[in-house]
Amino acid sequence: MAASRTETGCSARLVGGETRTGRGDPVAGEEPRLLALRLAVAGMRTALAGYRAPLTDRGVAERELERLEAVARSPRPHPDELGRGLLMVVGAVGSVRVLAAPVAELRAAVEPFASRRVPVPGSRRPAD
Repeated sequence: MAASRTETGCSARLVGGETRTGRGDPVAGEEPRLLALRLAVAGMRTALAGYRAPLTDRGVAERELERLEAVARSPRPHPDELGRGLLMVVGAVGSVRVLAAPVAELRAAVEPFASRRVPVPGSRRPAD
């Protein structure tokens, strides 16, 4: 994951499974996936705030980012809630090029929480 800014302005990134601040110290007691998610949400909020052109669904994106931030603060975020929030943000910002990188970081932060899909019975290919 690329370095991201925290809400306090310090950079943080995942290094070898540990979350590290700009000083290189691990963030004590922080689950790396949750910190990455919070950083991605904060980065997306910052990018959206910096995008001054009219955006029809800006309010939707801002509300969903607030909701995602709350979900990211829970100890065990539900994958479906994260996926729904991501889809709502993506739908709200559309294909705005300058928001593509923050959206990609948000998606990358949501993906580790995705529930493992259980194959539907009878959907496997028969052995050759």
